[in-house]
Amino acid sequence: MDSGHSIIRESVSDNTLRLKALRSDGAVMSSGVFTVRDTRFGGQYVKMLAVGGLETAPQFRRQGLVRELLAEGEAFGRERGAIIAILHPFSFAFYRKFGYERVSDTVRVRFPLTALEFVPRYRELTPFTPELLPAYLDYYDRFSKDRNLMPRLTADDIDPAGLYVLRDGGNISGHVILEKRQHFDGVNRMSPDGLYVKQLGFLSPGALARVLGFLRMFEGEQLEVLLRDIGPTPEVGEFLKHYMHTSYDLRPDIMAKVLDVPAVLAACAYEASFAPFTLRVNDETFAVSADTFAAGAAGLVQRVDDPASADLTVAPQALSRLVFGADKYTVDTARYLPGVEITAASGNALAAFRKQINGWFEHF
Repeated sequence: MDSGHSIIRESVSDNTLRLKALRSDGAVMSSGVFTVRDTRFGGQYVKMLAVGGLETAPQFRRQGLVRELLAEGEAFGRERGAIIAILHPFSFAFYRKFGYERVSDTVRVRFPLTALEFVPRYRELTPFTPELLPAYLDYYDRFSKDRNLMPRLTADDIDPAGLYVLRDGGNISGHVILEKRQHFDGVNRMSPDGLYVKQLGFLSPGALARVLGFLRMFEGEQLEVLLRDIGPTPEVGEFLKHYMHTSYDLRPDIMAKVLDVPAVLAACAYEASFAPFTLRVNDETFAVSADTFAAGAAGLVQRVDDPASADLTVAPQALSRLVFGADKYTVDTARYLPGVEITAASGNALAAFRKQINGWFEHF
């Protein structure tokens, strides 16, 4: 088979690039789409590269085409200021070879509607209307602040279908996007298949209680609630009461890669008080600086010439787990991460990274 090919760049927009690997006869061997957008990280917005639609025809696989597309796409992301990249993998082991690592899980929750009896019914949520757009964008900005990977919302991102908002005067303090699922049962009526909650947000425990109370307004019409994903909102899991009647389906989901190590270390959300540390990134894949960095107060990061001075050495995959706060690591648990080298000072470095919320309601 002729392995000669070329990489074709198709500009979809200023921030979106489609890449194709074409054989000499014009056959599409592999392709993918790379989009840069603002997303939450460390309580602020940073540029993120979303990698989507990567696929290679079976007869063209195992030729390094995905590696080429990723290298080209990640270079495009860096040109536009992206400091992290994320994707939904078909295989975690496959993308781990390119420096990506799992940082977020999708958590689906299912329970009978009667299991919400611990919150009062609340009917005062209102359907979204265009005049609510400024208040909704302001609310969503506050809601997403400490939830890594939540994108900056724009008017173009909003689909009003099934969107209800909780209003407090002129402000919004919660929202839910839902869909009533039902089927025709052949006896001249519709039978319920469940209340499907696509999104659920809130600014306080009281707001969460009222949003859940609104779901109770569907009692008698629906029997069951399915929350599509509480990965971005783990507080919901803490709020629910009837665990014996609730099922949880955890699916490993989003993988991430650090594209700009010093920028990510500067933007990272650390523990409120931490000792300065020195971190070395030892990359055996590609496109990540195998450098040593000293981190002091948040935002103060510099390269260090002496790799031997590193308090902690990590591979890019382990770095993603740390900076996204996928878990809270100690010396005892971090040694199981890939490419980690522990020293006597590693405890201070690990203590700086705190556990964080990661997730994204919508696929891309």
